[in-house]
Amino acid sequence: RCIVMIDIFQFSNLYTCTSGIQRLHTDKKFQSECVGYICPKKFHSRIISGPQVFRIYATIHPGLSIGNFSVEKKLASYGVDTRRMVTFGIIHGLIRRVHRYPLFTKKSSSGANKIELL
Repeated sequence: RCIVMIDIFQFSNLYTCTSGIQRLHTDKKFQSECVGYICPKKFHSRIISGPQVFRIYATIHPGLSIGNFSVEKKLASYGVDTRRMVTFGIIHGLIRRVHRYPLFTKKSSSGANKIELL
């Protein structure tokens, strides 16, 4: 047994897929484990299927916060707990967090400092 430390979950965080997503596509047992983890126990009817979970993970991209992604994809209507979905994805290498940092680039033509996010 080991302890896996992950970042604090925030709906404003950005995530992207990793190559580990292939396992979710091909391994039916892993799909079932994923659905069982990301859907709270009160949703025993398992509204969402393994292939649907794969499609959800596969559409995560760094241009959209996980909170906005959750609303856009209507994850709650499928019985998916967004926090548990992110936790499962990070622990199993399906997704990773994308960090953004401000970067001072140069003064603009108006003389004001210009800052871009990377």
